[in-house]
Amino acid sequence: MNKTIVYLSQDTDKLKALELDVYFPESELHPREAVKLIPDLIGKSFCTHSQAIVNEFGHLIANGVESMDIEIRLIAEDGKIAKYKYDHNGYLMNWELGFFEVLHQ
Repeated sequence: MNKTIVYLSQDTDKLKALELDVYFPESELHPREAVKLIPDLIGKSFCTHSQAIVNEFGHLIANGVESMDIEIRLIAEDGKIAKYKYDHNGYLMNWELGFFEVLHQ
């Protein structure tokens, strides 16, 4: 099975500049509906803004779904890319806390 690579960034332009299989598959979908897209995303490179999709991959791994080679790539403002993997419990290891939080200014 091919590796599934999920790209995330707070800068949409950085994501749109990547050559990926799928861009923002969850747009205009409720998070509950967005996670139903996961079977079609496995083995592809795609970008998302969906915390629900990222979390659902973790749930699948935690519930014993085998052979899921998934990598989350977070593109920072300076263009550097940090890579994250899920542990066997479905948690992202060394995840940058606060990425999905709403910033109050």
